[in-house]
Amino acid sequence: MSASKIPSVFKSFPVDADGGSTKRFALISEEFYSNYHGSPEFFARSPGRVNLIGEHVDYCGYEVLPMAIDQDIISAVSVLDEPVLRLCNTNSSAFREYDCSLTSSIRIESSSPQWFDYYLCGVRGVIERCLPSFPEGEDGDSCDVVGMNVVVDGTVPVSAGLSSSSALVCCAALATMRANCWKLSLQE
Repeated sequence: MSASKIPSVFKSFPVDADGGSTKRFALISEEFYSNYHGSPEFFARSPGRVNLIGEHVDYCGYEVLPMAIDQDIISAVSVLDEPVLRLCNTNSSAFREYDCSLTSSIRIESSSPQWFDYYLCGVRGVIERCLPSFPEGEDGDSCDVVGMNVVVDGTVPVSAGLSSSSALVCCAALATMRANCWKLSLQE
């Protein structure tokens, strides 16, 4: 199945003619079950990309032509009543598990970022955009942010110039918006 035919957020996994996507989503679901003893409620997906004319802006100040590729990041997600984020990766030998509270400011390590720091960027960015008074509401109470159990799977090669970190940030943002029932316009 072409990457353009797979939606960004969906409840059940898409089926393709050769069963490749179906097998992948089944494996992600199995990993989710082994970590959280339940099934994911939804999946979020963000493709990697290639910039056809170099980086984000070329040397003359012109915009470039980014293009999505078939390799992607997929998050399997279930919503929690408690405001905690639990992350694990299907490649657990290379990427360790991580969890944090969502009741206070989310700390992101920038001097030596780990894979989960990129996921946290997407979560934090959406929370700060949708709840500008985070971590405290206008009345001084903590904001209502739902927690998530997440299993991340990626096929975008790391450090290959295909925006694997951007795909991870975008996938986290999509998952956070869906879990909290928030919507942003395309302009936002």
